[in-house]
Amino acid sequence: MPLIVILAIYYLRFSYYDFSEFLNVIKTESRLLTFMAAWCLVANIGLFTIYINSGKYQTAKGVFGITVLYGILFLLLKLIL
Repeated sequence: MPLIVILAIYYLRFSYYDFSEFLNVIKTESRLLTFMAAWCLVANIGLFTIYINSGKYQTAKGVFGITVLYGILFLLLKLIL
């Protein structure tokens, strides 16, 4: 889901940049990294909810684990960049 969200944000709001320039803008603008991280986590939470409501608890646990890892990854990226 995060890849889909990142590509959607790129095509909807930043398509006037090349993708490599877009990645450089993300590196220089920490607010943009926070914006993208929040939407990626929201997308994963939505996916988690779908799996919980459909009774696929093992898959939901996996989505939850990945969501936590994405959150940690984005926090580390924010500290590094």
